[in-house]
Amino acid sequence: MPPTIPSPLRLLLLSTPETPHPSIFKDTTHHPLHTPYYTASIPIWHDTLPPTTPHLSAWKTEWTTPEAGEVVRALGAWVVCFRKPRGRGDLDGIRELLRTVREVVEWHCEGGGGWDVNGGGEGPLFLAVGMQRGGGPGVEMGGEEWEDFLGGECGGGWEWIDGEIADEEGGKRNEFGEKVGIARLKEALEAHEWDAGVGDGDVDDLEEELGIEDGFGAEAAEVQREMVGLKMAVRREEGEDEGDGGDEGVEELESMMLKMQAIKDMGADMPEGERRKFAARAVRDVMKTM
Repeated sequence: MPPTIPSPLRLLLLSTPETPHPSIFKDTTHHPLHTPYYTASIPIWHDTLPPTTPHLSAWKTEWTTPEAGEVVRALGAWVVCFRKPRGRGDLDGIRELLRTVREVVEWHCEGGGGWDVNGGGEGPLFLAVGMQRGGGPGVEMGGEEWEDFLGGECGGGWEWIDGEIADEEGGKRNEFGEKVGIARLKEALEAHEWDAGVGDGDVDDLEEELGIEDGFGAEAAEVQREMVGLKMAVRREEGEDEGDGGDEGVEELESMMLKMQAIKDMGADMPEGERRKFAARAVRDVMKTM
């Protein structure tokens, strides 16, 4: 039996108004993943992308705030659904949508957030899903043309998914022998890294050793994962290399533990609501130093 990921990252499903979602995401709040290596129930969050430039700018403004960083950090995949273009104007709109999404993530990664997306791992998955266009013929583009468009004009990092190729056609492949359509969408999600932290057994042992407690919300959970991951790295280095790397890891871990303890001590006598606000701000400052 493959292990279950207990607290996976989230999937954000974005779409323009009146754009249908792929069938695997309809009427559901979770997407099940079953592979030979793990199983997971991925929570799905939904948001609507405005179709016009002024409103899209307002959407970007809402997402490029420090407060939005908590949401961005929790995302393992950005899946953007749009109707295939009927003309050049539609293609320009798709480019703007996808570039804006990338700019939001990059803002948190390099600008206002001061941290790497998903803690510096492989980063989130970016999937551009073209659904059936409405009314009449449109711009005909093959898979390679879409890949060139996404890579050159849309900020890069996107993978093209033809949402009109249903899952029942899962045996269909492109000229390189790769799955296409909804079958490829499923494959991409299954191949992605969804684990938000380390294994449960390691967490239980190390939380007791490090004296970590719950209560500071999402920011503290992120710091806990960093501390546990660092401790595991130190253990590996102690077993493999007695050089300077292990000493640096120990010093960094000790510094983080002292900062966390100081936050707990300073907030101990505060009222519950005030204590949580103080802790959230303080822990966020700790995260910026990672």
